[in-house]
Amino acid sequence: MLSDFPYLEEEDIRQALDYAAALVKATRSDFNTKLLPNLA
Repeated sequence: MLSDFPYLEEEDIRQALDYAAALVKATRSDFNTKLLPNLA
């Protein structure tokens, strides 16, 4: 899969994955604290 993107450095890919993981984590905690109490 990574060979499809030869112009990306391994470090760039790692940073992108870290960013995506942090985004998902923040969205999930935001969802749990703000949306769920309102839905209950």
